Amino acid sequence: MRPTEYDHWDLNCFIEVANAPYRDRPDDWILEEGYVDNFNEFLTLSKQKVIDNNSTVALKRLTFPRSSEETNHHIELTFKESDYIHHRATRKIWIDFSNQQKIEELPPKSDVHPYFSNTFGLHVAVLTNEVNTAARGLKEELGLELSGSDLDAICLTTVYLKFDTHEWGLCGFVDLKDERIDPKHRISANSLKDIFSTGPKDKFEHQTLTFIDFNLKTMVEFVFNNHENFTSSAKLVVVKVLQAFYGWQRVQQEFETMSF
Repeated sequence: MRPTEYDHWDLNCFIEVANAPYRDRPDDWILEEGYVDNFNEFLTLSKQKVIDNNSTVALKRLTFPRSSEETNHHIELTFKESDYIHHRATRKIWIDFSNQQKIEELPPKSDVHPYFSNTFGLHVAVLTNEVNTAARGLKEELGLELSGSDLDAICLTTVYLKFDTHEWGLCGFVDLKDERIDPKHRISANSLKDIFSTGPKDKFEHQTLTFIDFNLKTMVEFVFNNHENFTSSAKLVVVKVLQAFYGWQRVQQEFETMSF
């Protein structure tokens, strides 16, 4: 059964951008000197056109529904517009923290840190980007252009925190055999092989494709046996999508079975 997902309309939220970019950090911050050094480093790279200082959406508040509510459960997300060099400057400080320092800064991992939370991204299956930018990612990576009602097949199910980099995001999947996708836009393992066997490859793409049946046992076995070849974000997204379909308890039990 398809898991419950966040309604696309609910995600079409307003973002306050007055006085943007917000570069939130505390007054008299003991880390201010390191922040300034980082900021100037990335500012220089931006001026040299090595990186783009694009605006970013920063998650600043996350409110989950009360467990007693019987109506539709909505989460509330509050955003501010930041910029990329500020995000990189604060993220570098966070990454350099020890695990103990990170835990001291953020004991409950469901909390949004007021200063280190400076981004909000989107993972759809193993494709990165924002519902419109998820569609763009599919076009760029698979040559698959979704439009109109096709976009309804993009399912967003989980808000997550990548604790090691303190980056929040929204995770989901798209079933490319979904009946809501126009037949000419649907894609199978065989047609995907054809797409990847032609055309140039960038340095991050592999020549070998492996297709796995989407059921709990085979997926868990593949991830467990090949996890060293996964990026951390890919592992996170695959596990979150499995949890959306099968529930976190079944997924955890299946991984624990593999451990013995």
